[in-house]
Amino acid sequence: MAAASNMETLECIPREKIYFTGPFSEPSKVSIVLKNVTLKNMLFKIKTTEPRKYGVRPNLGIIEPQQTAHITVILQPGDDDILNHQGHHKFQILFTSMEENKSLKSAEEIWQTVNPDLVSYHKLRCFFKLSDENSAEKIAEEHFDNPKDASEVIEELQRVIEDLKKQNSILNTTVKETQKRLDIALKPSQLPDLLTYTVIGLLGWLFAKLVL
Repeated sequence: MAAASNMETLECIPREKIYFTGPFSEPSKVSIVLKNVTLKNMLFKIKTTEPRKYGVRPNLGIIEPQQTAHITVILQPGDDDILNHQGHHKFQILFTSMEENKSLKSAEEIWQTVNPDLVSYHKLRCFFKLSDENSAEKIAEEHFDNPKDASEVIEELQRVIEDLKKQNSILNTTVKETQKRLDIALKPSQLPDLLTYTVIGLLGWLFAKLVL
């Protein structure tokens, strides 16, 4: 029997939920990243509860130590009722560490020899949204397992935005006041006419040269 998920040996991104974005009249793709954090080769296999609805490439493979595998999951079009299946469709990632065995060439051959008691698994649930559902709440839900955490982050972001608006208003006022002071300080009537003095000096020097 497969053991429960052991994320100390295999990291999965995303951790628990994958989101497909519509319109669902055409294929919708998402990516899964698997990282082997051990010092041994890791064998993995991906299964789904709805094999006719999804394509997975690759669905079987070997990840070398400290390396990653990028998985593409494709939701096939044609299910008009897909939005009513939130969280119902699932993926199961089966994985186990393995010793190098040069006599077995393919991952499929190696998988046939694996002891089921040494296989761990990790589950992912599928959720679906339309392309215009990109609000802050939806984005936060994708990155936080606890809805409370997501709402707290949104509130904190809103507070930060309000503080930035206030600081921006104060900064604009300060800039305007500084500009007024500079305009007054740089009026021509209040500055020495250095250009005039310089021209007169040069003319005097030239006249002296011509006379001598």
